[in-house]
Amino acid sequence: MPRRLRNTLLHGLVYDIDLVQAQPSILLQICRNAGWDCPQLDNMVTNRDEFLRIVSNEYGVTRAIAKELITSLMFGGSLDTWKFSHEIEKEDNPAMVTGCQDFVNEILNITGQLKFQNLALFKVIKTLKTQGHHEWKNELGSFLAHYLQHQEFLIVEYAMIWMDQRGFFDYKAPNRKLVKAGSYEYDGFKLWREVVDRKGVHIQTLCDELNLAVQSKNIVTGK
Repeated sequence: MPRRLRNTLLHGLVYDIDLVQAQPSILLQICRNAGWDCPQLDNMVTNRDEFLRIVSNEYGVTRAIAKELITSLMFGGSLDTWKFSHEIEKEDNPAMVTGCQDFVNEILNITGQLKFQNLALFKVIKTLKTQGHHEWKNELGSFLAHYLQHQEFLIVEYAMIWMDQRGFFDYKAPNRKLVKAGSYEYDGFKLWREVVDRKGVHIQTLCDELNLAVQSKNIVTGK
């Protein structure tokens, strides 16, 4: 079922629990754990809202489109490819060009180090991408996307197990039977409001406790 349709049908019935700027934050944590210097990535994660505001004002685009620039820069794209995909013709501010290129260069350096530590995974992805003699373009960007998606899945999986152990997926159906109810959605999941409210826990308090549990587990690594 398409996400927009699902969200419309479930509006007001569920809480959406998801990771905020998931993949940049995960990559930053990996760099910190490994002791790698990453000032550009750190600045992007820390000051993301300000960056999105500047991009939105500079190019006259929505926040959603501005977010796509970060994704493009992280996974093998560029300021130019982002502009082309959205038919943006405005001339660039030199500071914007320099900032974006510095970010791209740092991400490429980080990705190269991750590739060296995960050569087996890189080869598996390469095999999948080159089946049928296709040329594998954007090797590092594609590898980083697959790698971070896996890390993201591990975090969400642990978060869902944590919630389930505390009964937040236990929904009492109309026939009075207890069933497991919820849904996984890439960088998060949905909880029934009725279940959370019945337990008398404020959703923000629950999310804060979950954040502490995930951080203490130290799921994110460089391998």
